[in-house]
Amino acid sequence: MKYYLAAAISALIASQCAMADSPSTFSNEPVKYKTIPTPITASSNTPFSDPYYPFQRYFYTSSELPNGLGITAAQTLVTPYRPLRVGVIDGGFFNSVQDIPFVGGYDAVENDDNPFVESDDCDFGHGTAVSAVIGASRNNGVGIAGVADVDIVPVRALDCELGFESDVVKGMHYLLSLQGTPLEVDVINLSLGGEGDCSSEMQEAVDLATSFNIPVIVAAGNEGMEASLSSPANCENVIAVGALAYNDKNGESNDIASFSNYGDAVSISTQGESIIAPNKNDDDIVEVDGTSFSAPLVSGVVAMIKSQMPDADVLSINNILKRTASEYDNESGCDILGCGAGKMNAAAAVTYAHALSGGTRHAKITNVLSEQNCKAASDAYYESTSSSSAYCDTWEFSVNDNVFNTESSNTYRLVPLSSAEGPLYTFNNNTAARYEFGDGRGIIQNIDTEEPLGLQTCEDGRCQEYLLPIKTLISSRPTYCF
Repeated sequence: MKYYLAAAISALIASQCAMADSPSTFSNEPVKYKTIPTPITASSNTPFSDPYYPFQRYFYTSSELPNGLGITAAQTLVTPYRPLRVGVIDGGFFNSVQDIPFVGGYDAVENDDNPFVESDDCDFGHGTAVSAVIGASRNNGVGIAGVADVDIVPVRALDCELGFESDVVKGMHYLLSLQGTPLEVDVINLSLGGEGDCSSEMQEAVDLATSFNIPVIVAAGNEGMEASLSSPANCENVIAVGALAYNDKNGESNDIASFSNYGDAVSISTQGESIIAPNKNDDDIVEVDGTSFSAPLVSGVVAMIKSQMPDADVLSINNILKRTASEYDNESGCDILGCGAGKMNAAAAVTYAHALSGGTRHAKITNVLSEQNCKAASDAYYESTSSSSAYCDTWEFSVNDNVFNTESSNTYRLVPLSSAEGPLYTFNNNTAARYEFGDGRGIIQNIDTEEPLGLQTCEDGRCQEYLLPIKTLISSRPTYCF
């Protein structure tokens, strides 16, 4: 199977990046892109001195830009970072870009340890751009700012734009062979794809990565078709990323980009238009489109999640991304076609991971009763209740910050952490699920205490875009209640 680089650039997306089994069906013409000739001098009130940072609007929070991803806010939660490495399997790596922290590397095409090509060999450095989006050095006065503070292990598996699946699989096995070495990778990015089923060889490589708790982030593809028809986006256990459109006024939209693949195979989507990246050197900055550049945004955020939860498995990381994603607009292209669980919210995802890892935000559920305080608890919480079983099934939230407050307009939702589907518990002042507030406490009844739960606070119908994980202390339940 032939693989292509999943970059869709300007108006040539459909014609120049179509997937096919035969090289005759898609172009070897140079990839087109929009250059940005003059850098913007970063103002003194921007967080980073990188001259092209002002163009990277996906770094902004929603308060700064309606549809910002909150990447800068996420970065503040994970400082100092755990040292991490992201393996990038791609083509067109230029070592003339000094802004990217490349370490090690492998050429699966030539079977040697030099993944880099000369600048004259490729018109566009696809692998260079993808690597920079993930991990370009920040606040150094050069180029762009990368999403995460990571090293990049480059693996060349394609010539500038084209290559074979067998070399991609070889690159996967190379990265996995680094486990237990100083170059061990934590995340793998595949901004490439080809039409057809996921091969057994590719699936075996993904499954091996999964067994090592290494998420494989994959571009969904740029053909405007079902992602289930594109490999490796249709492989099991990958996190397939779709692309969202972009506009100059609000930044990233909640709607699908015209070229993006879609459907049930897509895990999550994020900005895929107007991504800023270097090409052949630090001053050669381009604006690119494609799911190729949506995927590294997610890879960078996943790296930040792993900095908080180094032992998290792939399912947990996927669930964090899905649980914290922003909803799509009703009757939008994403709502109709399917762009995954939602639009990635970097700040929400990393906040959630930080809480799960025992950060400064935490919550727990305990039974309000004990062997000694039955009467006191019943008098305090359910004076009109005569059923002793109600006492046994009465539980108390406690949180260590001011998530709870006494506003009657607020609603609080409990949702399961184990999957994107499951029962939803909603309560407020007017529900049968009684509660009281004060000092970060809430009282409820009749929940599934065996299901790990997360808490959302909703105000005037808008819920927080992250879950506060809650630990249920079953041991606090009196023996006569079992």
